[in-house]
Amino acid sequence: MIKGASIVGIVWGEYIRREPELYRADLDALFALTGAGQLRPRISARYGLQDVGLALESLENRTVTGKCVIVNDPPK
Repeated sequence: MIKGASIVGIVWGEYIRREPELYRADLDALFALTGAGQLRPRISARYGLQDVGLALESLENRTVTGKCVIVNDPPK
């Protein structure tokens, strides 16, 4: 470990159970930021429904550097 470093985490399921109103407010804020273009998740790959197996393989092989998205229509 590096001196002075810390790792902070949350038990997400417990947070949702204990604070459902705060969780909903967090989601609303997150979607508002995304809708306004202020938050843009990194999408490293898009796969069509027929390529779900390839998408799962890329996750398993740890080649995904952002989000891996499954779409109804295959990428062009």
